[in-house]
Parts: sequence; C-alpha cells; structure tokens
Amino acid sequence: MEAGGTKGTTVNGAPCLLLDYRGRRSGHWRRTVLIYRRDGGSFLVVASNGGADSDPQWYRSIAENPDVRVRVGPDRFAARAHTLSGDEKADVWPGLVGGVRAVRRVPAEDVP
Repeated sequence: MEAGGTKGTTVNGAPCLLLDYRGRRSGHWRRTVLIYRRDGGSFLVVASNGGADSDPQWYRSIAENPDVRVRVGPDRFAARAHTLSGDEKADVWPGLVGGVRAVRRVPAEDVP
C-alpha cells in the first residue's frame, strides 16, 4: 500500500527526513534517515554518529558534495547542505539535542 511518503517518518516520536547524497568516493546515490528540526525554512540535522568519535559517512560525503535531495513526508526537493558556524550552532544547539542522550554527551563544538 502506498503511504504517500508519510509512513515511517518518526523515530521514537521524533520527526525524520530522508537524505539522499552522493558517496564521496563512489559517486553513487546513498540514503539515510535522520531526525531533524525545522528552523524557519531550514531543516537541521546533527551529525553525531550516535556519540562516536568519528563523523558519520553521510556527513563526510556531503562535506565534499553538498548537493543533496531531501524527502520530508510527501515533499521532495533538492537542497544544498552546509555545516553551521560556531555562532549559528550556539543558537540552535539546545533545541536540537534536547532529548537525544547520545548527543548530549558530546560537546557541541565537536559535532557538525
């Protein structure tokens, strides 16, 4: 049954989006599911890698090729990803990680 892109759009009650990006070495399109937060017209995600010491592969790929495709519910669109500056991150960080335990353990400056 077709759900129009709305099935499976939350994880533990948090809203999720689908991020399609090109692999940094292969150039093949890849997809990951990410929890996000809206900030005006922007969709913010955290590249915490579950609190690991290294950045997730999807982040390393979009750092090299920031042209991505996003799906939020039934909406699909092209976008250009960028890493927030320190000042931008300071403004949004508390709201981004409020309920995510793995991210709260990592200092904001260490997570893109």
